[in-house]
Amino acid sequence: MIMSGLHNLDLCNNAKTSVRFTSNKQSKDNVLKQDNIPVAMIIDDKINKVVDVDGDNIPDVSHLTMCRKMAQAEVGSLRVIAIKIPTNEAYSIEIDKLAEKINEAADLIDKGQKVDAVSISISKDMKLSLIGDLMDKKIDSCNVINHKEEMRDWMFNPKIALKMSAIMEIQSPGSTAKLNEEFLKVSKVIKAIERITCSDKKIPVFLSAGNSGEEYFNLYSLARNVQTIGATDYNGNLAPFSADNTLMTEFQQGIFNVTPIKNKNNIIQGFDLLGKGKITIPVYMTSGNKSEVSDYTNKPSSSIVANDNDYEELVEMLNRVELIKREKDIDDYTVGICFDEDKVDKGQNKKVFPITLVKNLFPESNDALDQIKDEGEYVNATFTRAFKLKDDELVYDPDGSGRQSVGKVWGTSFSAPLAMAKYIKNKTKNISFSGFFHQKGNKKSCDLIG
Repeated sequence: MIMSGLHNLDLCNNAKTSVRFTSNKQSKDNVLKQDNIPVAMIIDDKINKVVDVDGDNIPDVSHLTMCRKMAQAEVGSLRVIAIKIPTNEAYSIEIDKLAEKINEAADLIDKGQKVDAVSISISKDMKLSLIGDLMDKKIDSCNVINHKEEMRDWMFNPKIALKMSAIMEIQSPGSTAKLNEEFLKVSKVIKAIERITCSDKKIPVFLSAGNSGEEYFNLYSLARNVQTIGATDYNGNLAPFSADNTLMTEFQQGIFNVTPIKNKNNIIQGFDLLGKGKITIPVYMTSGNKSEVSDYTNKPSSSIVANDNDYEELVEMLNRVELIKREKDIDDYTVGICFDEDKVDKGQNKKVFPITLVKNLFPESNDALDQIKDEGEYVNATFTRAFKLKDDELVYDPDGSGRQSVGKVWGTSFSAPLAMAKYIKNKTKNISFSGFFHQKGNKKSCDLIG
């Protein structure tokens, strides 16, 4: 079912909180020249390289750079104003810094900067049932839209009802004051977003819905008139990591194959993520090493699919991984991404195993496998890549498009700038914007929604 991508209901006039905004001093030179070229504003981390493009497990570009490149590849001619958010020593974004940078963006717009749309690919995820317990309300993925205004106002004046279920969930019953402080910080981000979404200019803000799964939501999606974007694969199937609730505005693709673009001499010039046959990320921006996918593809399946002896080695490998996790205090995901498979796994990393069989043999691996089970029937030894079997060869096709792929880029954080870019592109052509809309995000699928 396809539905309109933008909410028409203006909630800004429902505001109960009187807010006075002050602008920092800023020179007029920071306002870009005004012309007919569309302008996007992206608020994100530009400093840290965190996205692996070419599939070698070495980060190539920053999150903001990837968002910018994808938006420009979708629109064509697009200027991007990058609002760079600093990170702390743990490479995470502090809420106060996020609010500060969104306010800087709002200041620019107030000063007359032309902006067609804004993307914020940052989330603060919380379980819907937990926020319900803290508010002493029954809140779920279907009825959350009915509680949105109440939840938003609560963030500005949190009064925590510590039920036993909430105490068990947060595992820190003595931290009520700290929780209150965190929620008040969140309210500052909400207030900053609303400086843009509730201004007379009606500039849409596209916000990532969060990557913690269906039971969670992004606290920032409580801002009035914000467009909350979930993730699908290429074919519109809900991504397993995506939030899915009635706060969602729409869904856009959030799993992307990374396809090499070669010149006539068969030399890689860059990588296509949007399936347009054009370069999204040029090769010079990547590390240039061999993709780990190449160890599994374009080979007879008989040499790659595991046999009985391989399962014995897999058990030993998993035991080593469990030891590493305990010694280093890390989780399954970090083991798979950050450790050299040759060191963890000896020769075993060149074999794949049927996902259904691994799920039965090692139930503790189900969380990791559930994130990739829709991408293929076979999984590598560290449960980080899933492959399909086609014509007796393994194929890596995580987004389901059928395009050749050496890697995968994923997250609602990339669905949001893509939704923004499609909005801008269609706006310039006077075309109504639409995207995938389904599951809990389709309000008609929830009995509690009238």
